[in-house]
Amino acid sequence: MCLLVYPKTQSQINILTSLFKEMNIDFEYGRQPKEEESYIPNKLTLQAMKEAEAMAKDKNKKKYATVDELMESLKN
Repeated sequence: MCLLVYPKTQSQINILTSLFKEMNIDFEYGRQPKEEESYIPNKLTLQAMKEAEAMAKDKNKKKYATVDELMESLKN
């Protein structure tokens, strides 16, 4: 999994660093992309983002705290 994070303040860096270390996530911070380098999602990506948001809000959907939990549920 790849997660891009661009904290803007030292406080955000401190919080994210603490969280990622607690969750045993390997991470590194990249530079903030310039305005013209910013990614603009296409229609399919926007649709997928809306679907993911709806799934996250659905109380009837199974939630997984780790990738291992998700993979285990797929085996069954």
